[in-house]
Amino acid sequence: MTAKTKEAKCNCQGNVDEEVEGLRKVVLAGSPNVGKSVVFGNLTGKYVTVSNYPGTTVEVTRGRAMIGHAEFAVIDTPGMYSFLPITEEERVARRVLMGENPDVIVHVADAKNIERMLHLTLQLMEAGLPVILDLNLMDEAEGLGMKINLDVLRKDLGISVVSTVATEKKGMDLLKKAVSGCEKQVARVPLRYDGLIESAIQRIEEGLEGNYGISKRAVALLLLQDDPDIKDMIKELEKDGYTAIYAIAEEAGKGFGQPLNYVITLARQEFINRLVERAATIEHSGRTDLKEKLSQLMMHPLTGLPFLFLSIYALYEFVGVFGAQVSVDFLERKVFGEYINPFVTGVVTSIIPWKVIQDLFVNEYGIITLGVRYAVAIILPVVTTFFIAFSIIEDTGYLPRLAMLLDRVFKKIGLNGRAVIPVVLGFGCDTMATMVTRTLETRRERVIAT
Repeated sequence: MTAKTKEAKCNCQGNVDEEVEGLRKVVLAGSPNVGKSVVFGNLTGKYVTVSNYPGTTVEVTRGRAMIGHAEFAVIDTPGMYSFLPITEEERVARRVLMGENPDVIVHVADAKNIERMLHLTLQLMEAGLPVILDLNLMDEAEGLGMKINLDVLRKDLGISVVSTVATEKKGMDLLKKAVSGCEKQVARVPLRYDGLIESAIQRIEEGLEGNYGISKRAVALLLLQDDPDIKDMIKELEKDGYTAIYAIAEEAGKGFGQPLNYVITLARQEFINRLVERAATIEHSGRTDLKEKLSQLMMHPLTGLPFLFLSIYALYEFVGVFGAQVSVDFLERKVFGEYINPFVTGVVTSIIPWKVIQDLFVNEYGIITLGVRYAVAIILPVVTTFFIAFSIIEDTGYLPRLAMLLDRVFKKIGLNGRAVIPVVLGFGCDTMATMVTRTLETRRERVIAT
C-alpha cells in the first residue's frame, strides 16, 4: 500500500519542448483541507513569501526548497475542487497553473476520499500538466479500513503516485524523489469521451492557434463545459476564429439531453469508479464506531435537526453572548474602566504637564484609554471566541454537515449552507458577522450575507 522506495523517477506528462528559466517550479494543487500547507511547509521550511495574486485578495504562498541536489521554487495554490472554477480561489489557482509554466504539479489529495479527488487529477492530466499524485492523510484512510494499491493507480493513470502522512512527515522522502526525478513527457490521457464529444474536441483543437498555458484538449473541454473565462480567452486570442470555434461547441451541446458539463463529468466519474474499484478496497470491521454513527445521525434530515439547532444555539451563546457581551462588558467596564484606565491616566498626567500630550494618550480619545481598550476589551474577546468555536466546528467535521442541512434553505436567497454562521452571529455582533462573511466562497455570497 505504500510506494516502493526504489521509485525515484516518475512518469509525468507535459510539453516536451518547454524551456526552464531559473529555478524549476513545483506547484501544489488540491482541494481545501487536504494538507497542502503541511506538505508545503515540509518542503520549504519557514522561509516563505505570502502575497495576494495580482488583481485579487487571494493569497498565494511561495518558497524555495532543496529537493535532491537542486533548488526548486515551490508555490502553494488556493484550494480548488475542479479545473472548472466556481470560486475566486479556484480561478486564482487555475491562473497559477496556466501562467506559471510549472515543471511539476503535485496534486495533494485526501486518500480517504480518493474517488472525489481523482476528478481534479484527470483534469490536470488532460491539461497536459506534469502531474504527481500525492495521496495524503493515508493514516486516516487506513483507520477507515481502506487499502489503496498505488501500483494500479500508477499503471492506469500513467503518472507517479505516492502516499504521505504530511503531519508526521511520512512518505515525504518518496515525494521529494518523485519531484526531483520528474521529467516532462508527452501527455497520455487515459480517458476518452463519447464519439460526438471527441469529434468536437478535435475540431476545436484544430481551430485553436493561441497559447493558453494548457493543452488544446483541455481548452476544448472547458469550452464545451461553458467556462466563461475560457470563452473570454478564446475571444481575445483567436479573434475572428472565435465564432466558428464556439459554433462547434454549441452544435455538440445539441446532441445530448443534458448539459455537456454533466455528460463530461459523468464520463469522468464512470472512469474513476472503475479505477477505484480496481485500486482500493475497504475492510469493514463488522461494526459501526461511535464517530460514524454520529456522522450518520447528523446528516439525516430528521435526527440531524436537533444537532443543528443545538449547534447554532451553542455558537450564538458562546460567541454572541459570552464573547460579544459578557466578556466585552467585563473587560471594558471592570478591567479597563476601574483599573487600567484610571491607573494609566494618573501616571500620564503626573509625568506629562502638557494637556495636549496628555489627551494623545489618555482621557476620552486617548490612544491607550480608547484605542487599546477597544482592541483588547471589544475586538479580542469576540474574535477569540469565534475562532475557537469555528475551529471546533471545522476540525470535528461538522461544518460541511451543518452546511448540507441548511443548503436548500439558503439557496433560495442566493447563499449556501455555510452562510448560517455569519447570519447567526449577526444577532449578537454585526461587526463580527461581517468579518465572518469572508469564509463564504464567492464575492456575490459575501455581499448578500452582509
